[in-house]
Amino acid sequence: MTRSGKAAAIAVGSIAVVAAGWAGAGIYAGRMAEGEMRAFTERVPERPGITIAAPRHEAGLFKSSGQFEVRLDEHCEAASGGAAKVAVQVEYRLSHMLLPGSMMRFEWSMVPAGQVGAMLTKVTNGALRIDGQGTVSYGRAVSSSLAMPEIVLGNGPQAMRVSAGTGQFTLAGPAFGMQWKTDRIAGRGAGKALEVLNMGMELDLKDRTRGTGSLTLSVDRIGTGFGTLEGFRLVTAAAERGDRTDLTITPSLRSLTAPGQKAADLGMQVSVRDVHTASMEAIQRIASESCSFRSLKAEEEQKLRAAVRTLLTGGLALGVTGVKGTIGDGSLEGFLKVELKKADPAASAASAAAGPVAIDLARLLSSSGELTVKGNAIKAEQRQMAVGMGFATEVPGGVKAAFEYADGVLKANGRVFDAGPLQVALSTADRRLNTFLGVSMPAEAPPKADARSSDAAPVADEAAPLAPLANSASVRLVPNAAPAPAAPVAPQAR
Repeated sequence: MTRSGKAAAIAVGSIAVVAAGWAGAGIYAGRMAEGEMRAFTERVPERPGITIAAPRHEAGLFKSSGQFEVRLDEHCEAASGGAAKVAVQVEYRLSHMLLPGSMMRFEWSMVPAGQVGAMLTKVTNGALRIDGQGTVSYGRAVSSSLAMPEIVLGNGPQAMRVSAGTGQFTLAGPAFGMQWKTDRIAGRGAGKALEVLNMGMELDLKDRTRGTGSLTLSVDRIGTGFGTLEGFRLVTAAAERGDRTDLTITPSLRSLTAPGQKAADLGMQVSVRDVHTASMEAIQRIASESCSFRSLKAEEEQKLRAAVRTLLTGGLALGVTGVKGTIGDGSLEGFLKVELKKADPAASAASAAAGPVAIDLARLLSSSGELTVKGNAIKAEQRQMAVGMGFATEVPGGVKAAFEYADGVLKANGRVFDAGPLQVALSTADRRLNTFLGVSMPAEAPPKADARSSDAAPVADEAAPLAPLANSASVRLVPNAAPAPAAPVAPQAR
């Protein structure tokens, strides 16, 4: 064989080896895909409330296909003797020939199934479906497009039309992200009209199994026969700090217009901080497994009690950390905070031998809040009434209401008020909580004289306008009455 013939043979052999390796890698990828699908159908049901039904995978050398049905809350429906109501049917097609940019390509479609799915299919004439195309990278990251056709609900000019939706999702390790957008939802009928423009969603989970990350919902404009909303946005975020989780919910609105009313730049932030993560996860897991606590087993009830106790005694804080906006030519601004202090570990350890310590919300709970309203956001007669009743004080251009509660003392606008009704409510909550936790509460001690009553005496005089309300059943905030003069005490010898 000549030198050129040998070179050609070597080249052909090399190409054959590469081709065989490439084909073998594609076959291996197909087997890996089959294994992943089998693992998926076995792993998902470990999450309560989700069941994979009728999985089918048809493997080929370089292409595969299959389908499965995802059923939601079937175990709760089965417990009550019913069938699965909510489900989706998924079909997929895989191409697992290796390419430079991806290890695998796929197409998929999803349609509603089950009882609810049959109803949705009927009212949408079978148009409700989501399709996608995506790739699997060599790093095992999955990305795909999302597409939904236009949906028409009803017939004729009164039909509700939902324009085609588009988006995408990515799945990489524990992280999951998704974006979705629908340009227009519109309908008219019975003298009413609705138009929603540019509705979108963006999900960015850092850890999808733990639910940490953010979710953003947005709408550019909502028009109805009653008014118009513009620039609505809702952001929810959850983050872990050690063994604690913080959650914030931030809604905002650029403008609101309605007959006789106009508001702009409305916003607030609701926060829940320092929540004991393991306890919250345990409560959520038990709720799912027991069908929202409807069918608790004895050991589940014990775990639930322990989780609730740890959650309440571990300390947490919640409230509206900021609210603001413009109403007409006026404005409002304020906050609300509620905090459960962490139980004293030394006291808990000292009494552990005698059994669990009863929850005492009156001791653990503290709260404060403030609201300032200016301009024509509050009418003159409302302002006068609030100030006259002691619920607010005047500030330049408006009124301000503030309160704080801690250690059994309630103050509003700098004055001490009777905290009795609030303590009665907390005591009732304590009894219910401790009954659930199986903890005996100590006998209530007779009321003691408030050592701070001397400080409250001048306050009662300042709050004289509230005196006629002392016997009103509808008003529960009553200033402390001034104490009777004490008998003179002889001076002690030094």
